[in-house]
Amino acid sequence: MSATPNINPLKIKGNKLDATSAPSATDDSYAGYQVGSVWVDITNDKAYTCVDATVGNAVWNESGGGGASIYTANDTIGTGRVATLTDTLSFRESGGTHNVFKIFETGDVLFGDGSGGVNSKFFANGEVALGGSTIISAAAGITLHKNTLIKAESNSANVLNIINTSSQGVFQVKGDGNCIIGGNSFVSTEDISLQGSTLIKGNGTSTGSALAIYDNDTTPVKLWDFLDNGDINLGVDSVVGIGANDLTFEGSGIFKLSNGAKSIYSTWATHTTLVLDNGNGATYRFYSANASTTFNAGEFGIGGSGSNIPFRIFNTSSVALGNVNKGSLDTNYNVQTAGATLIGGNLDTKLGTNEISLDHNNYPKLKISNGTQEYWLIEGDGTGSTFASGDLYLYDQTNSQKILQFKANGTINAPTLPTSATGLSSGDLWNNNGEVRIGTSTPNYIEKSVGSTYTTNNLLTVTQAEYDALTPDVNTIYFIV
Repeated sequence: MSATPNINPLKIKGNKLDATSAPSATDDSYAGYQVGSVWVDITNDKAYTCVDATVGNAVWNESGGGGASIYTANDTIGTGRVATLTDTLSFRESGGTHNVFKIFETGDVLFGDGSGGVNSKFFANGEVALGGSTIISAAAGITLHKNTLIKAESNSANVLNIINTSSQGVFQVKGDGNCIIGGNSFVSTEDISLQGSTLIKGNGTSTGSALAIYDNDTTPVKLWDFLDNGDINLGVDSVVGIGANDLTFEGSGIFKLSNGAKSIYSTWATHTTLVLDNGNGATYRFYSANASTTFNAGEFGIGGSGSNIPFRIFNTSSVALGNVNKGSLDTNYNVQTAGATLIGGNLDTKLGTNEISLDHNNYPKLKISNGTQEYWLIEGDGTGSTFASGDLYLYDQTNSQKILQFKANGTINAPTLPTSATGLSSGDLWNNNGEVRIGTSTPNYIEKSVGSTYTTNNLLTVTQAEYDALTPDVNTIYFIV
């Protein structure tokens, strides 16, 4: 009887089921292995399959059947275990149709609502779509597809805080609704704080608003409206309070005022107007008038209250003082006054080669007053019954009498000279029976009166030089030859 052969099933040709290490490139066809052979590493709990048995260059691939389970008790993943997925993983609702959670092989993650809708999607590149599954544009790293509610921890805490790459504030929204744009903190007690350069672009229409400011009334009223064409419209009367500061307009442009259909006085026509009001009832109006029944075209004036205009400049290069209106303007003169003109202090007038012409109803008149009720009147060139043409008069206005008359024929008339020296001072003129005398000195001759008889002791004939050298004798009659 022949002996039974000793067969070891672990050494079946082409398989090695008791290896203690992984196969190498020399575990090839020469060593008895072929494509499909199985190699089990019992030490490291791994299994391999031969996919190429070329001598000296065998290739073994690790199969999924080897190794310990990643799961531990109670269906949990054990510590340090790694699950490798090479395809999409989907978690669906109980019906198995709609996704609740899905991990794509690309690394994207999707959250579904279990009924076919998409709540959010996280992309492998870091982009996030909340409330939807798409990114609006390449510049939108995070896209919000639905209404978003953010609750603050407190009124002073940031509900939303956007910063730049330097950690500086770009946009902050506080819990009380106040916000800061372009900064990290509020300047004062403002609700909305705009910091840094701010540009506001209009809607592209000339009458559209680039910026409109309203009040806080129940029905808001537009206060200021900055239009797209650069104009500014006021909705209410406004006051610009500059305090003790200066308001300066600079540049090479022209500063223009136009009040539209609003006049500086209710009965006047439309004018360009500037009103200065000190807040205590003193109001002054500077205007440039249009042609009307009251104003000349191009007329400039300074007006007080009502229709009183104390100063006007007419386009005929004339100046008027004292509310001289269009109807009473005399264009023959450069300066015209409506009433008395008072000048305090010294008046220094340099005429050069020019002249001063005084005219009052076709004859010159100059009044000189002492500041009370008495004044002198110098007038001439009259043609009426009172004054002769070409004459010049010095007239006592208080006593209504002519003092001195310079006649056109060269003669002088002084009808009011005193007729005696009584009360006169040295140098005063007086009328001595048709003879003009100076002062109160006694004459050097005997005055002859009608009906008077003179007695003389001597008669002498002398020259003027001899008479001036002697002391006259009252009883001697001198004949100067």
